[in-house]
Amino acid sequence: MMITDEQKHEFYQALVDKNPQYDGTFFAGIKTTGIFCHATCTARKPKYENCEFFFTAEEALLAGYRPCKRCTPLTYPNSIPEEVKTLVSAVETHPEKRWKEEDFRQLGIHSATARRKFKEIYGMTFVQYAR
Repeated sequence: MMITDEQKHEFYQALVDKNPQYDGTFFAGIKTTGIFCHATCTARKPKYENCEFFFTAEEALLAGYRPCKRCTPLTYPNSIPEEVKTLVSAVETHPEKRWKEEDFRQLGIHSATARRKFKEIYGMTFVQYAR
Protein backbone atom coordinates (compact mmCIF):
# COMPACT_ATOMS: atom_id res chain seq x y z
CA MET A 1 0.00 0.00 0.00
CA MET A 2 1.39 3.37 -1.02
CA ILE A 3 1.49 6.39 1.25
CA THR A 4 -0.30 9.38 -0.26
CA ASP A 5 1.03 12.95 -0.24
CA GLU A 6 -1.70 13.85 2.24
CA GLN A 7 -0.58 11.05 4.57
CA LYS A 8 3.05 12.16 4.23
CA HIS A 9 2.13 15.64 5.46
CA GLU A 10 0.03 14.16 8.26
CA PHE A 11 2.82 11.79 9.31
CA TYR A 12 5.43 14.54 9.18
CA GLN A 13 3.30 16.75 11.46
CA ALA A 14 2.87 13.79 13.86
CA LEU A 15 6.66 13.27 13.82
CA VAL A 16 7.35 16.94 14.56
CA ASP A 17 4.70 16.95 17.34
CA LYS A 18 5.91 13.58 18.72
CA ASN A 19 2.26 12.51 18.70
CA PRO A 20 1.89 9.23 20.65
CA GLN A 21 -1.36 8.41 18.82
CA TYR A 22 0.74 7.64 15.74
CA ASP A 23 3.20 5.28 17.44
CA GLY A 24 3.11 2.02 15.53
CA THR A 25 1.11 3.59 12.68
CA PHE A 26 4.16 4.57 10.68
CA PHE A 27 7.94 4.66 10.74
CA ALA A 28 9.91 7.64 9.48
CA GLY A 29 13.06 7.04 7.45
CA ILE A 30 15.50 9.94 7.59
CA LYS A 31 17.39 10.16 4.29
CA THR A 32 20.27 12.27 5.64
CA THR A 33 21.15 9.88 8.47
CA GLY A 34 19.98 6.53 7.09
CA ILE A 35 17.98 5.70 10.22
CA PHE A 36 14.27 5.13 10.85
CA CYS A 37 12.27 6.17 13.92
CA HIS A 38 8.95 5.98 15.74
CA ALA A 39 6.57 8.93 15.59
CA THR A 40 7.54 9.87 19.15
CA CYS A 41 11.32 9.84 18.74
CA THR A 42 13.01 12.60 20.73
CA ALA A 43 15.80 13.12 18.19
CA ARG A 44 16.08 16.44 16.35
CA LYS A 45 13.50 16.60 13.57
CA PRO A 46 14.58 16.58 9.92
CA LYS A 47 13.24 18.72 7.11
CA TYR A 48 10.14 17.38 5.38
CA GLU A 49 12.02 16.64 2.15
CA ASN A 50 14.47 14.43 4.07
CA CYS A 51 11.72 12.11 5.34
CA GLU A 52 10.37 8.92 3.87
CA PHE A 53 7.46 7.14 5.57
CA PHE A 54 6.72 3.43 5.95
CA PHE A 55 3.82 1.46 7.40
CA THR A 56 6.09 -1.30 8.76
CA ALA A 57 9.58 -1.62 10.18
CA GLU A 58 10.27 -4.29 7.55
CA GLU A 59 9.66 -1.78 4.74
CA ALA A 60 12.09 0.66 6.36
CA LEU A 61 14.74 -2.05 6.78
CA LEU A 62 14.32 -3.22 3.18
CA ALA A 63 14.70 0.38 2.00
CA GLY A 64 18.14 0.38 3.65
CA TYR A 65 17.40 2.26 6.88
CA ARG A 66 18.89 1.29 10.27
CA PRO A 67 16.88 1.39 13.51
CA CYS A 68 17.34 4.57 15.57
CA LYS A 69 19.36 3.99 18.74
CA ARG A 70 17.39 6.64 20.61
CA CYS A 71 13.81 5.43 20.07
CA THR A 72 14.64 1.79 19.16
CA PRO A 73 11.76 1.28 16.72
CA LEU A 74 12.20 -2.50 16.65
CA THR A 75 11.46 -2.80 20.38
CA TYR A 76 7.98 -1.26 20.32
CA PRO A 77 5.78 -2.21 22.06
CA ASN A 78 7.72 -2.93 25.24
CA SER A 79 6.42 -6.50 25.40
CA ILE A 80 9.30 -7.87 23.34
CA PRO A 81 10.41 -11.33 24.53
CA GLU A 82 13.92 -11.52 26.01
CA GLU A 83 15.19 -13.95 23.35
CA VAL A 84 14.19 -11.48 20.60
CA LYS A 85 16.00 -8.65 22.40
CA THR A 86 19.07 -10.90 22.61
CA LEU A 87 18.95 -11.66 18.89
CA VAL A 88 18.45 -8.00 17.88
CA SER A 89 21.41 -7.05 20.04
CA ALA A 90 23.53 -9.82 18.49
CA VAL A 91 22.68 -8.65 14.96
CA GLU A 92 23.47 -5.03 15.80
CA THR A 93 26.83 -6.12 17.24
CA HIS A 94 27.75 -8.23 14.16
CA PRO A 95 25.53 -7.12 11.23
CA GLU A 96 27.66 -8.96 8.65
CA LYS A 97 27.24 -12.37 10.33
CA ARG A 98 25.54 -15.27 8.48
CA TRP A 99 23.55 -17.15 11.11
CA LYS A 100 23.79 -20.93 11.51
CA GLU A 101 22.11 -23.40 13.87
CA GLU A 102 25.20 -23.43 16.10
CA ASP A 103 24.96 -19.64 16.60
CA PHE A 104 21.42 -20.00 17.96
CA ARG A 105 22.52 -22.88 20.21
CA GLN A 106 25.33 -20.76 21.67
CA LEU A 107 22.75 -18.12 22.63
CA GLY A 108 20.48 -20.81 24.10
CA ILE A 109 17.71 -20.10 21.59
CA HIS A 110 16.14 -22.57 19.16
CA SER A 111 16.19 -21.28 15.56
CA ALA A 112 12.50 -22.18 15.02
CA THR A 113 11.61 -20.07 18.06
CA ALA A 114 13.60 -17.15 16.64
CA ARG A 115 11.79 -17.44 13.29
CA ARG A 116 8.35 -17.69 14.90
CA LYS A 117 8.85 -14.82 17.38
CA PHE A 118 10.29 -12.48 14.75
CA LYS A 119 7.41 -13.28 12.40
CA GLU A 120 4.87 -12.50 15.16
CA ILE A 121 6.47 -9.23 16.23
CA TYR A 122 8.03 -7.77 13.08
CA GLY A 123 6.20 -9.55 10.27
CA MET A 124 9.48 -11.02 8.96
CA THR A 125 11.73 -13.92 9.85
CA PHE A 126 14.93 -13.51 11.82
CA VAL A 127 17.07 -14.25 8.76
CA GLN A 128 15.28 -11.48 6.81
CA TYR A 129 16.01 -9.07 9.66
CA ALA A 130 19.65 -10.17 9.94
CA ARG A 131 20.24 -9.57 6.23
